[in-house]
Amino acid sequence: MNLTIERRRTSRRAPTKKETILSLYSEGLHDLQEISDRTYSKVSYVASVLQSAGLIQGYYDLYNEDDHPMNAYSEHFRKRLGYRDIATALASVRLLHEAYLEFEALLDRAGQHHVLTLAMKMYNRARWSGKVSEAQVFKRWLVKALDH
Repeated sequence: MNLTIERRRTSRRAPTKKETILSLYSEGLHDLQEISDRTYSKVSYVASVLQSAGLIQGYYDLYNEDDHPMNAYSEHFRKRLGYRDIATALASVRLLHEAYLEFEALLDRAGQHHVLTLAMKMYNRARWSGKVSEAQVFKRWLVKALDH
């Protein structure tokens, strides 16, 4: 057997999940749940791949990056929230708290809701990443804000 032909045969790789998602979408399958089922991926991952490729827009969930703003309030918090460590979580909560009070003074309930949504998002991201102490920083603030 020719060594060049053998090398070509063995160097073929299976498409990645990302490639498969993009392929299915380009073939006309636009149902995110169906693509998710076919690729054994979470819907949030499918949406992230498609949104990053510019094929869909306006999909938001726990794992969306800040590069895709949810609304007019999003820009204020872009790349400013985190839970890497306790200090980062505390700084994030300070920012959320200040914004919450500012929106309260303006009677901007949509702004306050957005802040609460971000705090809940950060809480869930932290706890589901195993950052229990960091998650508690967001939880404590959320409980106080909701009881206010």
